[in-house]
Amino acid sequence: MRKVPALVIVGIVSVVGVASADAADRPRKYPQARVIQPPPPPPPRIDAVASGWYLRGDLGHRWYSVRDVVAPTGFSSPADHKVGSGWFGGIGAGFKQDRLRVDVTADYGSRVKYTGTVVTPGDVTAKLQAHPVLINAYYEPYSFNGFTPYVGIGAGVAQVRVSDFTSTVVPPLTPVAASRKWNFAYAVMAGSSFAVSRQVLLDVGYRYLGLGTADTTADSSGRVTQFKNIVAHEVRIGVRFVFPDPPNLR
Repeated sequence: MRKVPALVIVGIVSVVGVASADAADRPRKYPQARVIQPPPPPPPRIDAVASGWYLRGDLGHRWYSVRDVVAPTGFSSPADHKVGSGWFGGIGAGFKQDRLRVDVTADYGSRVKYTGTVVTPGDVTAKLQAHPVLINAYYEPYSFNGFTPYVGIGAGVAQVRVSDFTSTVVPPLTPVAASRKWNFAYAVMAGSSFAVSRQVLLDVGYRYLGLGTADTTADSSGRVTQFKNIVAHEVRIGVRFVFPDPPNLR
């Protein structure tokens, strides 16, 4: 009877040994590693308009002023200068990089009427017209909800035209052809654009435009009347079309 417990113990030890060996032969299972996916890129902000080349078109209204009108020697110069206003249209092309922008613009302005007084009101009249071509630089400090304010300066040339000069007291006293003169021109501007999309922007701004001096055509005696320091104030509304970057450069 005493041999039975010994046999039981030997059997239990054998079963435990076999189970341990079988467990040792099985491959160990490790927990799967978690693959962390990068977060999706944020959708492009409309107000973060891509830098790059763009075309522009502008329309607006222009108000002129003349500081002085000087008659030939021996004649009285007109006073009480009044100059009308007119429309203009322009085109341009430029490049934007971060907060800086540079473009070239060319504008065509309508004719406006000048009137001055020597003896009776409005006894001196003429038509003035200006077509500036400028290189412009702008600074855009920030964008907010699609709006990007800017300030800028420009310099270039302007063709200033004087036509239809009439007067009985200031030369030229006989009809003369229109005169055209190229002057140095400069501009100071401020405004804001609004991003309709990343490629289309609406632009509203103000521009101060210095156009220089213009002369009438000389009459048969060589006499001219000079219009000095012609200035224009403009309200401009335009559209800018930004070219998208090529796919391989994004």
